[in-house]
Amino acid sequence: MEDLHIKAKELYEAIITGEHRLILPFVVIVEVASVVSLLTGKEEFGKDAAVEIEDSAEVVLFDSDLKERVLDYAVKIKQEVLTTL
Repeated sequence: MEDLHIKAKELYEAIITGEHRLILPFVVIVEVASVVSLLTGKEEFGKDAAVEIEDSAEVVLFDSDLKERVLDYAVKIKQEVLTTL
């Protein structure tokens, strides 16, 4: 399991430095925000995680009209959004 954490850290750093591109659907950002809020008990930490991921992604696919409402909902309920919805 530790090897996976090392590999994940390497991939994260490669994305931050621009060596790799991050392309993902917005629902991934929502899921991460929800889990971070759940684990920390703090909505603002979930939103901060979402912003960091979005800033790191070269392309994020989402419906901009729903973005804020879905993110606010996810960090409030602190559940896996895809499972809950």
